[in-house]
Amino acid sequence: MTDLNQLETVEPGADRASGADPQHACLTIAFHPDTRRVGEHVSLSGAPVALCRTEPSFRDGRGQVTGPLACLNVSRRPIRLLQEADALLLEAGAHGTHVRVDGDEFVGSRRFSREELAAGVVLELAHRVVLLLHLRAAVSPSPAPLGLVGESDALEGLRAQIVQVAERGAPVLLQGETGTGKELVARALHACGRGDRRPFVAVNLAAIPASVAASELFGHAAGAFTGAGTEHRGLFEQADGGTLFLDEVGAADPQLQGILLRVLDSGEFHPLGARASRRVDVRVVAATDTDLSEAVAAGRFRAPLFHRLTGHVLRIPPLRERRDDVGRLLIHFLRLRLAEVGASGRLDEPENGVAPWVPAELVARLVRAPWPGNVRELSNLAHRMVAGYHDLDAVDPAVFGGADSEAPDGEARPAAGPISEEHLVETMQACDFRIGAAARRLGISRNALYALLQRSPRLRRAKDLSAEEIACCRGTCGDNPEAMARNLQVSVRALKLRLRELGRP
Repeated sequence: MTDLNQLETVEPGADRASGADPQHACLTIAFHPDTRRVGEHVSLSGAPVALCRTEPSFRDGRGQVTGPLACLNVSRRPIRLLQEADALLLEAGAHGTHVRVDGDEFVGSRRFSREELAAGVVLELAHRVVLLLHLRAAVSPSPAPLGLVGESDALEGLRAQIVQVAERGAPVLLQGETGTGKELVARALHACGRGDRRPFVAVNLAAIPASVAASELFGHAAGAFTGAGTEHRGLFEQADGGTLFLDEVGAADPQLQGILLRVLDSGEFHPLGARASRRVDVRVVAATDTDLSEAVAAGRFRAPLFHRLTGHVLRIPPLRERRDDVGRLLIHFLRLRLAEVGASGRLDEPENGVAPWVPAELVARLVRAPWPGNVRELSNLAHRMVAGYHDLDAVDPAVFGGADSEAPDGEARPAAGPISEEHLVETMQACDFRIGAAARRLGISRNALYALLQRSPRLRRAKDLSAEEIACCRGTCGDNPEAMARNLQVSVRALKLRLRELGRP
């Protein structure tokens, strides 16, 4: 059996490391009044660079020259940047463009270490343009985006790994924090390997009660149990010939883990109540935001299933490791949301002297934010921006502080927009069903969130749980409140309160 400590995780860009040019300093446009220019970049290696309205020339993601910043608010008097051996020198005069560095007013000179450049330094010019000063490898862009938005080194490396493993039939385990886009990567693997014409079926194992998981995955015959009036084709059968994406695989209960292992080993499964087994050709892509090797060591996850799932392991980088994609992603999500409400013109370049609909200072804060919810959290924020401000001349930057600040817990302007059922469910799951965290992320009050939960057909409150249902869950999960809360889809705190109400320890 493979040693858990010897499993090789395929890191983004791992296959391109050998022979690749070392990373060099780079400026990437995180925001520009002409939002089509977001994501353009310029290398700072070599000779000193004068940064102003008329120079240097930036390039787009295909390497084509697009020209200088050409923003009238930016002075012709240059800011100077010089790449040194282990640092980069920035010089800005008092009579040129107004400059902020990581949110602070800046005049004079400052050296940035390689560690600071690796983390990323945010420059704001003239309250209009936001640039990210960071390190970038000299690599060629991928020939196809694969449904993934961004051009950072981390994402380009991930695309290369997707292409590398897509044609292989072995299962793939996607490891990444919540909200990093694991299903998008699974779809990219499917499209590259089995093609869009074959079925792609996705299921969140954490959202399926343990009592019905076997029926959902493998199906059942008519009359297999009370209420089974007709035959049901399980998800494995629905995915025959294609890909089955098992999200939150770490949440599978032990009995289901055993069944999954047998299916992966033999390609056969037995629907509940059926007389014969069935065979399928399914490529399994599993995903988790937990450490499965740690779960194996703790006895919560079967080691044979772990090894069977890890034919290939792809690590999906968190958003904080791809800060130069924050601007690209923000504009992408805003375009989608604004189109839905017929307000796409909000992202058009404004007339001279008119401030853009998106404030540059807000984008600067978003680029600096830690983003614990990753790309999903940024998408939700874009949704709130459009819901609350598509009919106004500008977004209020005070309302949206980014992932590192608290959203108002009152009658915030974003609450004026509708919150879809899907958005509500995703947010509750991302926040582990914690009311306060979910309300802040949605930009609404706790009372407003409680009202949404009461009307939701897919979500419930802990006080609605019966003693029998909790006892059944405890029999499956053991005395593990976190596992029970995930299974029942309520917060740990609410579950403990319900247990006290029922007189159960």
